[in-house]
Amino acid sequence: MASDQIHNRSHLSIWGSTGIGKSTFLQHLTSTQVLTEFELDLNEVIIVYLNCESIFPFTSGAFWKEILILLKEKLSNENLLQTNIEQILTIEKLTIRHFSQILQKIGKNNQFLLLLLDNYEAALFPHEDYTETDIEKFVIEIRNLSVNSYESQYLSTVVTSNKPLNEIGPKLNPYKTPWYNHYLFQFLKPFNDREISELLSQMPFDLKLPTEIRAGIKEICGGYPVLLQNACYVIYNIWRSGKTLTVETFVENFSKATAHIFQIWW
Repeated sequence: MASDQIHNRSHLSIWGSTGIGKSTFLQHLTSTQVLTEFELDLNEVIIVYLNCESIFPFTSGAFWKEILILLKEKLSNENLLQTNIEQILTIEKLTIRHFSQILQKIGKNNQFLLLLLDNYEAALFPHEDYTETDIEKFVIEIRNLSVNSYESQYLSTVVTSNKPLNEIGPKLNPYKTPWYNHYLFQFLKPFNDREISELLSQMPFDLKLPTEIRAGIKEICGGYPVLLQNACYVIYNIWRSGKTLTVETFVENFSKATAHIFQIWW
């Protein structure tokens, strides 16, 4: 699905609860191996990853500035384009038009930009310097750039959020096209029993895992990747230390390792 969207210069919105693997998925898309598997030309695609929560307080101007800074860092061998970005970065109030200018130059280089925006909901909450009107303008401008502009052929975006964008963004105006309708929506589900078993089978000591511990992992973790990752790490540490792996030792160490995660969820 992600491969098709990127190849078509389309846009994907991934949503799911904390710990389900959204950020990991975006990082996965930055892998050279994955891009090769997607049959993408590594000389053609430029990847920029941004965690929107890192912009605080969030404003559209700060967003475009950060995007251009990150893009400049990716263009170490593109001296002319770097110079263009440096010139734009001297402008006090950056807008999507400045980004569009750079996107057009990327296209002239026979390249396209893959923009990976993590925790995109950070861009959809108002504050004193970022009103509901500002948000609506921001998301509509992005939609127009992504769908209606000439530069859209040089851009593909993958965004993540904890809820569907239509539930956390500007309210739907019946007289306007929904601002989010250019995204293909994909819900990330917890791992099922088969996927959990496949994950555990990759551990070198899988056959030594008692049946009750395997069952306990499935019950406690509920298929959440972040919990399964911690469970495997705990088991590995116990195994590596030479200690006996029991339900009691696993529960004790797992509780310590994941306490902060459950505090966030609760």
